[in-house]
Amino acid sequence: MVGSSPVPFLMANQITKAFADTPVLRGVDLTIAAGETVCLLGPSGCGKTTLLRVVAGLEPPDAGQVICEGEDVTHVPVHQREFGLMFQDYVLFPHMSVFDNIAFGLRMHRWSPQQIRQRVQELLTLVNLQHFGPRKVYELSGGQQQRVALVRSLAPKPRLLMLDEPLGSLDRELRDRLQDELRTLLGGLRQTTLYVTHDQWEAFAIADRIVLMNAGRVEQVGAADAIYLRPASLFVSRFLGFRNEFPARIMALNPAPALECLLGVLHPAELPPQSAVGDTVTVVIRPEAATLRYEACGNQLSLRLLDLSFRGAQTVWRLAAPGSEQVLEFYLPPQVHRPRIGDTVKVCVEPHGIIVFGG
Repeated sequence: MVGSSPVPFLMANQITKAFADTPVLRGVDLTIAAGETVCLLGPSGCGKTTLLRVVAGLEPPDAGQVICEGEDVTHVPVHQREFGLMFQDYVLFPHMSVFDNIAFGLRMHRWSPQQIRQRVQELLTLVNLQHFGPRKVYELSGGQQQRVALVRSLAPKPRLLMLDEPLGSLDRELRDRLQDELRTLLGGLRQTTLYVTHDQWEAFAIADRIVLMNAGRVEQVGAADAIYLRPASLFVSRFLGFRNEFPARIMALNPAPALECLLGVLHPAELPPQSAVGDTVTVVIRPEAATLRYEACGNQLSLRLLDLSFRGAQTVWRLAAPGSEQVLEFYLPPQVHRPRIGDTVKVCVEPHGIIVFGG
């Protein structure tokens, strides 16, 4: 989906914004390539929706610039930016048909009746609602209403589509299904998109690139797998839900890194830059990094089984480190023969699943 042009389609440079003397955005930079879907991800209050509103022109920045296709649009009115907007509250017109809801913006742009009919039918077919044009929107399911709101925002062929928590009001099953549909749709159209969500799995499913925010700043930017496999900070690790976190001390750098911790000795794949023997660090083990192993391995742990929670394709194992209150959680495939609660279990931890943060 990512465009080939070396110049970003959109750039937001050093955006700052405060409300009632409370900083919300603190010098944020953002780039979006043509045809790319970028997700602003982060907890509530991190500034992601404010950044979207600044890019859209709904909020003026206190400082910084928004540049679209080489043009400074920082002070260009919303309706002149040719951006499409869709929010969690779809704001569909209940007294209008599906056709008229989608056609509304096209009529405002003075499209001809023939162009409107052709465009609306094209979009309804795209989302498998080709026979729903005459219906009232209140006759539709939540998922169908979401599709109508989406194609209504796409109808005028916006330069940039902006979506703020568009799936937030849907139940989990429907949300999961629509995530895949939305990614396929945006990719097929090569629609440049800025997408806001607090749900990491939604961002992973939809985005080409994720901008993870915290307290008005950008914590990490990258593809979903890069952020998940190599979180740049403890904040990112905790936001991703990694719970296996504990202190350690560096024992050796060469020929292989070695850490001393409450689990014994661990051998991670790498250490932070400028690490030194004796440094205290924080270790995080990703929950899927462990396997059951009975033969010796480089990172074999003997842990006491506290609890098993079956989750279908995986089972959550809660294990206690010996001689401590540290509890570890690992996601393992379902086992035909499972140990009993209280048994000692040996697991092997993949070195690349051990993430080390300095300080």
